[in-house]
Amino acid sequence: MRSSNSEKTLSEALVPVSAVEHARRREAVRALNVAYWVAAREAALSDPVYAALAYGLPEEAIDQIVGLSVPELVARIHQTAVASFHPVGRGLPDAIALAEVDGLHAALSAMRSRP
Repeated sequence: MRSSNSEKTLSEALVPVSAVEHARRREAVRALNVAYWVAAREAALSDPVYAALAYGLPEEAIDQIVGLSVPELVARIHQTAVASFHPVGRGLPDAIALAEVDGLHAALSAMRSRP
């Protein structure tokens, strides 16, 4: 029985895909990157603390993305064919005070409870 590509290790040969399928996969990764980074930029412009927590961004990344226009950001994103984010969260930056975290938590909770 043949295994799928997702079950293979890096040392195993992958099943070749068509050029059309390869292009579709590259575009899917680009679309994810654009959606993530544009949303992160919008959040960082209005609330850097929220952006740091919700998007798992270090302070340096926030500084970089708020300094770019959307077209500049999209142009940079389109230069890569791999996912350029790690949506797994992160530890709290040292600069965030506990009161800010409590306020953010309350705001996020209120947003979730809206109809």
